[in-house]
Amino acid sequence: MTTAAATEARKPTTVVRGASLLIALQIVSRAITFIANQLLLRFLTAELLGVSTQLEVFYLSVLFFSRESLRVAAQRTDTSKNTKGQNDMKLDSTEGNDSPTPNNDIQTAQSAINTSYLSPLIGLPLTILFGSTYISSLSPVLISNTPYIVPSLYIYALASLIELASEPAFIILSIRLRFATRGRAESLGTFARCLLTLGMAYWGSTQENDLGVLPFAVGQLGYGTLVFSVYTADALALAKEEGFSLLPRILGGKEGEFILGLFSRPTLNLARSMVVQSLVKYVLTQGDTLLVSILSTPEAVGVYALVSNYGGLLARLVFQPVEESSRSYFSRLLSGAGSGAGEQRAGEGAREGEQEERTTTDDDDTREKGTGKEGKKKPKEETVEENPTLTAHATLMTILHVYTFFSLPIVALGPSAASPLLSTVAGRRWTSQTSSTSPDAGAALASYTLTLPLLALNGILEAFVSSVASSSEVHAQSLFMIFFAFLFSATGYLCLGGYWDMGAEGLVAANSVNMLGRILWSGWFIRKWFGTRGVGRGGSWGGFGASMPSQLAAASAVVAAGVVSRVAQEGDGAMLSLLKVAGCAVPFGAVL
Repeated sequence: MTTAAATEARKPTTVVRGASLLIALQIVSRAITFIANQLLLRFLTAELLGVSTQLEVFYLSVLFFSRESLRVAAQRTDTSKNTKGQNDMKLDSTEGNDSPTPNNDIQTAQSAINTSYLSPLIGLPLTILFGSTYISSLSPVLISNTPYIVPSLYIYALASLIELASEPAFIILSIRLRFATRGRAESLGTFARCLLTLGMAYWGSTQENDLGVLPFAVGQLGYGTLVFSVYTADALALAKEEGFSLLPRILGGKEGEFILGLFSRPTLNLARSMVVQSLVKYVLTQGDTLLVSILSTPEAVGVYALVSNYGGLLARLVFQPVEESSRSYFSRLLSGAGSGAGEQRAGEGAREGEQEERTTTDDDDTREKGTGKEGKKKPKEETVEENPTLTAHATLMTILHVYTFFSLPIVALGPSAASPLLSTVAGRRWTSQTSSTSPDAGAALASYTLTLPLLALNGILEAFVSSVASSSEVHAQSLFMIFFAFLFSATGYLCLGGYWDMGAEGLVAANSVNMLGRILWSGWFIRKWFGTRGVGRGGSWGGFGASMPSQLAAASAVVAAGVVSRVAQEGDGAMLSLLKVAGCAVPFGAVL
């Protein structure tokens, strides 16, 4: 980064502005998607929704395995230590002055861009592998009952490759904290996807032409194309302004620093260490859909997809933008405080601070005894603004406090409001049990709301861990995540018919178990990471105690949950039940 960009990345307001912009983007785009989905539900059956969900899992799987570990590693690219002394400064002649711009900043950007080109190269064989596997798993009955299912798969594959081609532009814009570009790209892409999907579904209905899942595929292709166009246009303008290339370029450096002169060896080592973790994370994030797809019918998959889409709406609107912008923010803020020399300097700084404090105390005692000698001057305490580690700790604790505070009304009121709300927006047929294998979507959604606080905490904690963890620490996290993945799979199997037949609610329980375990590990890691740097030692739970809600707020949530469960009865009707929940929310909000 340039000096100005580095200074900007150290400000907590940067992540706040970025998260706010992404949240606003998500609200607008999801509002458009929500409206379009309500109209689409009138044209869809549960079975068709289930097939479209399986195709989306294929699409997301290609994207996840092709770019997840590379994206995280590329955003942490830092060649400054390796390029020091090699033409460190150049003059910025465009400004007409002698303001220096570090050459290693351009090399860092170019290195990240080079690395991002591996994503589409990996994505091509994965698309062929996953696509052929999915086609071979389709039954002849499903193919005959679902028009255009194979062509739709091909279109999804093309859409995934187009979106992967935008990775070089996405990476450099993320490093430069250009959140506005992402907002524009995703909002335009979402609008195009909704317009194409809804338009084709409506046209097919009026023409009495069953298009199957083809509208979903065409909509996804429109999304990927617009995202690629917007990212690339802005990245090209930024490249022209700063002097790097959006195409791969040979880099100079120490011998062995770059593989083939293009790819940073430390970056690829970090990405490689995250591959196993990415695999486990995929199982944990997409495992619920995979399990219900394997153990249930397409109709049940559609019901669960409806529940997860509505239940995860808040996570996609708020939690995901905060998580992604925080990951970029913490990566740039703490780029020199990870492992190795950075950790050693941080630890030495903390020990020197403690030694100076003890020395100062002894000097103060000497002066009080009347020696007349002026002791060593007490060192100036670093403020939050001056110390990146303190800044990161304060920012993280603030986010956690906001999350836990707003989790209270979700847990207290969400289960009672879930079924009547779903019945209102999607229709009564979605809240009744459609078969012995597909549970009541209203009951499943009520259970899903209880996992939202865990989703929020797990997302932000793992975002911080991925920003600062060294390769060895990533390996350790991967081992724990393998255990959590096994625990999730076993619990999901037992709850989906292996022992209990809990349906979608069993998947909710399995998700809760694995997220709780990941939260505990991430919390332990973060407490240890800050503790070795002398931050958060004095607070309860390593400083996490300050992020918890007050006892009064927690007690009021328990009371509100008990009251609303008694007041809102199933026979009241959807609108009356929602009014009762809203009535209970008013005094609860006043207490908070």
